Amino acid sequence: MKTLWTGIAILALLPACRPRQRREPVMTPQAPMPTATADKEVEQEPEEKEPEKPKPEPPPKPTGPTSPAPTDALGFTFGEEHRAVMGECTGHGKTWHKHAPTYSCSEALEGAAFDGEAVLNFCKFRLCGVGMVVVVDGKGYAAWSERFQKMRQTLEEKFGPPSSEATNVPAECQNDGFVTCMDDGKASMEASWEWKEGHKVTLKMSKKQSGDGPSAIRYVAVAPMD
Repeated sequence: MKTLWTGIAILALLPACRPRQRREPVMTPQAPMPTATADKEVEQEPEEKEPEKPKPEPPPKPTGPTSPAPTDALGFTFGEEHRAVMGECTGHGKTWHKHAPTYSCSEALEGAAFDGEAVLNFCKFRLCGVGMVVVVDGKGYAAWSERFQKMRQTLEEKFGPPSSEATNVPAECQNDGFVTCMDDGKASMEASWEWKEGHKVTLKMSKKQSGDGPSAIRYVAVAPMD
């Protein structure tokens, strides 16, 4: 009987001896961890720029005359017969001279680009060449260069840029000894205009190339004869 009561007493104590149930800690909900893109804006790749288009090159400077081939020079018409040209000269009160194989009229006709004696050349009795010789007063480079440039500008305004040009004036000739340099063949200037039809206009400052004659500025215009 004593043993029974002892067992009942132990059973009565069992609920008090059960181990406490383990309570899991309550997790407080947390905000999601920010991603790298939330704190830092996504770096955008730079937009590719279209390659710059090359700038068009300026049109090349024209070389050669822009006007039609000349039909006259110093007021005289190319292709006219010898007698008609002589009549034009004397008919305007000028003096006609013969300098075999060329001729001359004491002055260019009215409206000519330059004033002075006109030298005339004929091919089969038709006018094919007209020229003029200009001798500048003094021997200094400044006066000669100025006169040449004025004549060149007159021709360029009439015909356009020259087909070719050349300047050969050393520094030691750019003074009062310029004419001496030309006489010695050390200084010269030249500009020429050429047309596909065969016409040619030349302005040259130098010593004379053939025969006797002073250093001068020489204007020559020639036209082909069929």
